[in-house]
Amino acid sequence: MENTERFTGKADIYEKYRPTYPAALYDWLYTDKGMSASSAIADIGAGTGLFTQPFLERGSMVFAVEPNADMRAKAEAAFANYPKYSAVDAPAEDTGLPDASVNLVTAAQAFHWFDADAFRAECRRILKPGGFVLLAWNLRDLDSPQARATEAAKDTHCPGYAGRGGGQTARDPEKIAAFFRDGKYETRVFGNPILYDHDSYIGVNLSTSYAPKLGETNYDAYINALEDIYAAYAKDGVLAMPTSAHVFFGYV
Repeated sequence: MENTERFTGKADIYEKYRPTYPAALYDWLYTDKGMSASSAIADIGAGTGLFTQPFLERGSMVFAVEPNADMRAKAEAAFANYPKYSAVDAPAEDTGLPDASVNLVTAAQAFHWFDADAFRAECRRILKPGGFVLLAWNLRDLDSPQARATEAAKDTHCPGYAGRGGGQTARDPEKIAAFFRDGKYETRVFGNPILYDHDSYIGVNLSTSYAPKLGETNYDAYINALEDIYAAYAKDGVLAMPTSAHVFFGYV
């Protein structure tokens, strides 16, 4: 329940400011990995639907599994006109989907919240024979000073951040290998540079589960730290954040 409620009250800012994923990622899935308009996809921890929408636009059926009511409501409103969209109120470990019902399971910016063993078992249950799991994260390039400064602000002002962000899991090959069958998986990296204006830089960093909300301890200090970073690294009103979408793809 704690993880489910972490994003309550953040759906608006999440939908507005979180980055999407590059078209090349979906092109790869549909060109090289056999996805098509006839495919059924379970997008787990779907949130407001940032990862879901391109599948719908390509004509695939998507079961968007999201236990947080605020986040799910945003997606339901956005995709009301897509007949192949289905919202599912359930956790990753117990989706309620039928056995052998989907060709692909995805978890974008979400896997680090799951019980990995229980999620693996659920994936095995709902995947059709030959089906895959895809884990994806948008990750900032930590070689860039603006990304390092942003990480330092999180470490200082966001209680509970240390060890909980998706980047820690995505950058840990042992954790990724432990999830996939026999430790074998495919990795792809797709460039996804993000250009932030002032409001979107502040907003995206407030959209995380661990960021303090208005009125909470550390909120003002966190905002001040982000303002300083923006002032230091933005040029002509734009802060360029080197970012890539990292994908891990394999059998479970």
